[in-house]
Amino acid sequence: MHIASNRGAGRGVRRRALSRAMALMAIAALLALTGLVIYALEGMASISRARPVVIFSAPTLARLAMDLAAKAGLPADIRGLGSLAAFRLIQQGNVPDLYFSVEVELAPWLQARKIVMLGSYELLLLCRGAHDLRDISHVTVALANPNTAPIGYRALAELYLLAQRGLLNIGQVQEELGVRYSSLSNGTVLIDAANMAPSGRFVMRSNIEEAAALVEQGAAECTFAYWPFILSRGYAQGYSIISLPPELRFLQDPPVPFIVKLSSGTIRVGAERAFVASFSALGDLVLRFLPQINVSAYGLLPQP
Repeated sequence: MHIASNRGAGRGVRRRALSRAMALMAIAALLALTGLVIYALEGMASISRARPVVIFSAPTLARLAMDLAAKAGLPADIRGLGSLAAFRLIQQGNVPDLYFSVEVELAPWLQARKIVMLGSYELLLLCRGAHDLRDISHVTVALANPNTAPIGYRALAELYLLAQRGLLNIGQVQEELGVRYSSLSNGTVLIDAANMAPSGRFVMRSNIEEAAALVEQGAAECTFAYWPFILSRGYAQGYSIISLPPELRFLQDPPVPFIVKLSSGTIRVGAERAFVASFSALGDLVLRFLPQINVSAYGLLPQP
């Protein structure tokens, strides 16, 4: 009996020792995990303290980009560039932390860490003074350069579609824009805008921001613009915002398939979809705050 009691006591001692060892191991693991978390957070903090987040943004999305960086508590170096111009810089090795683009067709060509779709948006006609859509046949129109900004080639597609409705003379449009429309055997319309050189009542600038500035200054009467851009720049007040026919707003693919020949290659003209791409840990950090942003307040719509 005495021997059995000693054995039982020994087992109890061993169990208590094992329990203490396991508890110490759990505490050590927790401390290690806590250290890793603190290290990661300190690393992120040091990244954010080192420099502002560099953002290439289409002018249409610049306000959203600015507010997202502010939500993350970071200073931002936002460079307003047409989506194509920014894309070419990235391809050449000038890579930002974040790239806000209005052209989803470019997304598959990016070697990004993360890509997040932002939503769709509507194409409209922005005019100075009282106008309606029928005036497109005779007013001075400012266009963005299709070789640097997607709204430039969407405007070219829109002019073709409006000519189909009898609102424009397509021959005159081709002559004054220095572009060529040609129908392919599969029904697709090819727009050759590689050497576009507007004249007459058409003027061209690098991007939507510069084209809209011509309307502000009275150097042009109308320009095509996206609703998020109109909203962010306050053009909804004091200007005529002219809706296009529903099927011509690019919320869906256009009723006629288009391919545009640009100075750098060709691109399909599809429905308007915006996205943001991250290329760095700092960009990833900023994107963590995107769910806290109501993108509909910036004129973006959920994707259909």
